[in-house]
Amino acid sequence: MNITTKRKSNIELLRVLCMICLVAHHFTIHGNLYLNENIFVQRFSLIFAPLGKMCYVVFMVISSYFLSNANVKSKRFWKVWMEVLFYNILMMLATLVGSGWNGLLSIKMIVGSIFPMLGASHGYAVAYLWFLAFLPFIKILQEKMNEHFLGNLIFLLFSLEIVSWIIGSFIDYNAGIKSELFFFVLIYYSTLYLKKYDEKLLHVSRKTLFSWGGVCVCIYLIEYLIWYIGVQNSNHIFQILLTFINNQRSPLNILFGYTVFYIFMNIHINYSKVINRMASTTFAILLIHDSNYFRNLIWNYILRSPIGQHLWRSKIEFIFTYFIIVIGLSGFCCLIDLIRQNTVDKLVMNSHVFTTLCEKTNMNGNAE
Repeated sequence: MNITTKRKSNIELLRVLCMICLVAHHFTIHGNLYLNENIFVQRFSLIFAPLGKMCYVVFMVISSYFLSNANVKSKRFWKVWMEVLFYNILMMLATLVGSGWNGLLSIKMIVGSIFPMLGASHGYAVAYLWFLAFLPFIKILQEKMNEHFLGNLIFLLFSLEIVSWIIGSFIDYNAGIKSELFFFVLIYYSTLYLKKYDEKLLHVSRKTLFSWGGVCVCIYLIEYLIWYIGVQNSNHIFQILLTFINNQRSPLNILFGYTVFYIFMNIHINYSKVINRMASTTFAILLIHDSNYFRNLIWNYILRSPIGQHLWRSKIEFIFTYFIIVIGLSGFCCLIDLIRQNTVDKLVMNSHVFTTLCEKTNMNGNAE
């Protein structure tokens, strides 16, 4: 059974919007639009620069919220693992064909594609897989914690993250506790705490919602200004500030992620089959368009064709073409995954091998 089938569509709509923003963010960053010599192109594309890390936090919060009271089944892990494996291989082949087999094939590339958890996959995908692998043990600890213990654990984890984030910003981005898994656990327990002990967040007034919206706008404007000034100015202080915010561990990004999530939790949208089906493809959209293999090809070759260069001639044409590329790429990836879900996914999920694998790796010995 698809675990998202009967969900109300408020959070599923949030997934879709965040993924579109993430595609726009990657177009801005990986397409180097934020460094373009045309000042309008630079200013406009930077609108989406702060949203990338914010959206990753939102995705983590959404996953944590629904996993916090879900039954721990190995089927969930293997389903995600198969999806990552499928797109790793597909994107590797697409990159090799697209680049004319230009010496890109290597043992490391093949092994990294076949074994997604070794780190050759997308960073978020690797963290999510490891998180799902450890989820049974995280759940065991969860069941033994009271409110006081859980609060202290979150404070400890958050303190370690802040120290790591500060050290990494001043010394080396890779310094400190850089593990995405560690951050995922922090978000999971924080979301669990809010869900379990602060239910009033789900029933707030319209005035409160507008206040939360104001907080999000303020955070966004602060980050946009830092991005804009940081790109224009090589001043050391602004470069440090840019490093601060260009990280999902930034307290501003965490606050933004939770605030947006609870805004949408308080917006009532009934079940929509269209929205929920689109939302079911968001993970695949990430795996396709931001694949470690495919990223360079798509942003620096496919989308920088003579048609792409036409973007800079007119403000209206640039904006129109920018959104056509973002929406078109998102829709194309969505279509690919809908085809996968109705072909490869069904064949694998219904196979005896997959069912046996789930049974053998499940704690209760039941594939479901």
